[in-house]
Amino acid sequence: MKRLLPPHAPTMSLVLVLTLALSACVSAPPPTEVAISARLLDKAALKSAYGSKAGENPYIEPVGLVMGQREEFAVVELKVSLPAKATLSLSAQLDGPEGPGAELKYRDDFHAYWSIYEDMPGTTLRSSKIDAVCLPSGQFESKAGTRAYYLVFVGKNPIPRPAEISVQVVVKGQPMKAFILPLANPVPGKGLIK
Repeated sequence: MKRLLPPHAPTMSLVLVLTLALSACVSAPPPTEVAISARLLDKAALKSAYGSKAGENPYIEPVGLVMGQREEFAVVELKVSLPAKATLSLSAQLDGPEGPGAELKYRDDFHAYWSIYEDMPGTTLRSSKIDAVCLPSGQFESKAGTRAYYLVFVGKNPIPRPAEISVQVVVKGQPMKAFILPLANPVPGKGLIK
């Protein structure tokens, strides 16, 4: 039988695989300056990233058979780029026409919120997704590099409009960054308008 590959092909293949594997492990260098951005995420983006069922996606409101959807979530993505490890302080609120329109749930609060839905399928997936991006508290340490954090506001459905979310972030040793994000009116069946 005739050999189709040259005798050194397995060695070259191994070298190629190792090179690709090691290059995938190299991360991008940390940014050279502090950069912070904030945006309101719509339901389509959250469903695309985490799934379309509330059992597996903690950023989609639970819907009961009898009561329907009792709460509405407003999710803000805070993207933070740091050249070195730093302490961040944050305050945020959602104000409607009659004052606070929803409560900010930090990571532990959001776990507690979902704990009453333990019988829903996907509890483990949901919990790991909360741990991955939900903001841990009002003051926390963040590593060098770029990372996204979610601020989750939970209010009665629907959250009274017009409303806006204000976010203030301070990286130790840097000036404060402030953001004001208007909360759009929900589109039936579509979630928030981008």
